[in-house]
Amino acid sequence: HHHRPRTRQEVVDCRRVGEGSDPGHCRRRPHTTRTVHRIPPRLGMLKLLQDVDDEPAEEPTMASRATVAIQVWLRMVCRRFATLALADLTKVFLSGLFWQLGGFLAQDGLHLADTNAWFSLCTGLGDGLGVFIGTMVFDALVYALFRIGGLGRDSLVGALVLVCGGVCSGTAWQPMLNAVSDAGMPFISGACAVGSVCGLFFWVGVSAGELVRVQAGEGSPRSKRREFLRALYFAATLSLAIAGAAACFVGTDTKYHGNFLQSIVGERNHSSNWTNSVKAGFSTALGFMFVEAILNLVAPPGWLWLDEQWKESAVDSHPAGSSRGSSLVFGPSLNMDLLDSDGGELGDSRGIF
Repeated sequence: HHHRPRTRQEVVDCRRVGEGSDPGHCRRRPHTTRTVHRIPPRLGMLKLLQDVDDEPAEEPTMASRATVAIQVWLRMVCRRFATLALADLTKVFLSGLFWQLGGFLAQDGLHLADTNAWFSLCTGLGDGLGVFIGTMVFDALVYALFRIGGLGRDSLVGALVLVCGGVCSGTAWQPMLNAVSDAGMPFISGACAVGSVCGLFFWVGVSAGELVRVQAGEGSPRSKRREFLRALYFAATLSLAIAGAAACFVGTDTKYHGNFLQSIVGERNHSSNWTNSVKAGFSTALGFMFVEAILNLVAPPGWLWLDEQWKESAVDSHPAGSSRGSSLVFGPSLNMDLLDSDGGELGDSRGIF
């Protein structure tokens, strides 16, 4: 007989019959029948651990989907609050502190009344200076803790963009406080009005800075337009928290009728300028933290400015479409690979969260 070659679908045990050595006396008898699957190299360890005789994996159940969703949400919340704590202690705190120092400089050094436009400009410039210093410290801390970003040209440009918003909101705060106080508005209503206007001014200032940054950069007009619109959206999410900071800053005015925050952040005449400045910084940090904490818990992944801090590391570590995980589209941000094929956390392997 002509010796038929073996196939991949069966294993043949060839036994010699008789004493002759003629290959024609070799008969084939199936020893075992086993389907051999070719395992793609990118299916991950989970496929390699499955028995080759098993049927394809079943569709994930609702319980497994819920578990994955909870893991993604917890990871997102941890990252958001870690970034929020650093931003609150640096950018927001120093913005309020330097705003107050600028006010003391205008009042005691230049002898300007709080109704003077130059007084408001001095406080706005102090706010911008605090934002700039705080942004530099923030970027250095983020790089030291998470190995993300770092000090450089991009950090400087980002700080200058935020300075535009800080100067605008800081300049608008005192005139708005005078307006709501003279109108006799209740404390909560007046604080909300001041916060809303300052948040709007912050968004306008940041938008102007983003426009200059995008136009000075490289890229096609279409890509620049998309980048600018995206920057406007994230500036708006940040402005909501800035509005909370400006509203809580009203609590430093002990003369405001019905101010229930004066026992916590209210300025005292017998206290030093530095003590009152620290209280001012604490008030802005408190209001910022309150509003942003609510947004952190209710906003979907990728829809807040805090999520942008982790975008670069997540995409660089595990690009969309890679074999390490499934691409999850999170809001207006880029695709982020946060889960392994077996449901394990992936994300930024260099971070601590």
